[in-house]
Amino acid sequence: MGLMTRISHITRPLEAVAKYAGADRAAVTLIIRDTEELDALFVRRAESVTDPWSGQIAFPGGRFEHPDINIIDTAIRETGEETGIDLPSQSRLIGALDDVRPINKSDLIVTPFVALVDEKPATRTSSEIGEAFWASLRGLERVTYETTLTTGARWRGEAFRYKNYIVWGMTGHIVEGFLSRL
Repeated sequence: MGLMTRISHITRPLEAVAKYAGADRAAVTLIIRDTEELDALFVRRAESVTDPWSGQIAFPGGRFEHPDINIIDTAIRETGEETGIDLPSQSRLIGALDDVRPINKSDLIVTPFVALVDEKPATRTSSEIGEAFWASLRGLERVTYETTLTTGARWRGEAFRYKNYIVWGMTGHIVEGFLSRL
């Protein structure tokens, strides 16, 4: 069974999430390159005192805004704004994983989308993004990580390491769920 078929079996069809919209919604996109290592595009958010996810490793994404019609539009717009990747023309947007909520914004519902690319598209990062990089999902090392949240609370849990990057929190949860179901 090919990767696209396997992903379509573990994701909700786009039609199932097309009705999602609203200020309490956000989307991220897990962009996968079909290789043996399952290369994925990650971003490191720019350092900013106004960003609750400042400096963290994430997937491109953000909040629903008008004129987005639905959360699919949000995923496409945010990916384009943050990385310069035009999902409709440069990928196959396959479906959505289970909704998640960030640790520090429990009132926000985030829909993670999965898109496949044949080749690594060129990226052009926005001011919100410090850098974009590709990493092997299969090559991520499991680690225990501890940090202080923007709320001042301590967080300790399972995370992933890639080189000097730590993938934790909501992004780590998305990676864990994706890999365990795949």
